[in-house]
Order: sequence, then C-alpha cells, then structure tokens
Amino acid sequence: MVVGEGEMFNFEIKIRPDFFQKYIPESKFFKRFIALIANKEVGFLNKSNYPITPEMHFIIHEIVNCKWKNTFRLLFLESKVLELLLLQIDQISSYNGITASYSSSKNVMDKMYRAKELITKKLDSPMRLADLAKEVHTNECTLKKEFKNIFGTTVFGYIRNLKMEQAKKLLLQKDHSVYQVSDAVGYKNPQHFSTAFKKHFGYTPSKLLNK
Repeated sequence: MVVGEGEMFNFEIKIRPDFFQKYIPESKFFKRFIALIANKEVGFLNKSNYPITPEMHFIIHEIVNCKWKNTFRLLFLESKVLELLLLQIDQISSYNGITASYSSSKNVMDKMYRAKELITKKLDSPMRLADLAKEVHTNECTLKKEFKNIFGTTVFGYIRNLKMEQAKKLLLQKDHSVYQVSDAVGYKNPQHFSTAFKKHFGYTPSKLLNK
C-alpha cells in the first residue's frame, strides 16, 4: 500500500515462483520461503510488514509513470522489480528488532506513523525534534527510540533520505542545476550537498546531469 498526498492506493506486483527461485538468496532468513516455493505452498518472505522506504517510493513512482513501450517497457519493469526485491531482501536481512509490532504498542506505532506523515508534509521546513514530539503527543526520547525501531532509521536519517530522493528526481528532470537542487532540498552550500549526495548514492549529482 502506498500513501500519497491526500490519497491512498494499492500497488501490487505479481511475480512468478521461478523468478523468486532465481534471485532469492539461500540464507537462513529465506530458507523457509524457498521451501514453500519448492512445495508450491502459500507463504510470505517474512511474517512482519516493513515500511516502504524513500528508495522504494522512488522506484514505485518510476514504475507507475513508465514511458517505455513494448519490449523496452518489459525490460524496464523487470529491472525495477529487481531493484524493489533487492531493497526488500536487504531490509529483511538487516532489520534489527525482528518485528516492531511485537515491541511497540499500537498507540506508539500510530504516533510514529503520524510523525512520519508530518515529516513528509513539512520536508521544505523540517520541524525541530521537540516540536515534532509534542505534535504527536510524546517526548523526544520516545520519538527517537520508537521511530528507529519501527522504520529502521532515525528521524534525521529519514529526512535525509527523503531529501536525497527528491534531489535525484529533480536532477533527472534535467532542468535544474546542482545549485538549484541543493537550495531546493535545504542545503545552503552546494558542496555539502554534493558530498551528502555522493555518500548516499555512490555518485555525484553532476553525473546525473551529464547522462
């Protein structure tokens, strides 16, 4: 399920069993799922539902707005599904806490999802941690602890990820300079932005502009 600005819609991808068998790694995390596929039984990659990360949101956006046709469309969609699968596999493998739903109460989870919603809506002018905690009726300590427990990243890490994905989207449009994008996502110093961007994606912003 994907939540947009003032709307909610389901996003579903149907994958053949042989596709999973080809790409799911043979590790302790997925041993049971691989066995289910082999026995043609119904099952899940993991019993817990994990959050849709900014990276996943970006890929889903690319899939929904795919402009390729015919064979090129098929190649593009398959590559994006692989990216999503990779991110989910990595998320399940590295997620600490096994499942946030067991360690966080429903009331706390509701507050953290509200905090996440507020962060996304106010990305252009991020709230102070104290104000965000007050807005969702909790304290800073609980906010920092439970947000990371539920979403696998800190509040500031989530903000940074959102900004980097927004920056990448703007750069791919080819009508913004690095300086303009840097300013748009809240970096006063373009050099600091370029450093943060490279650390996040592994390549500089200018590389996208020169493609």
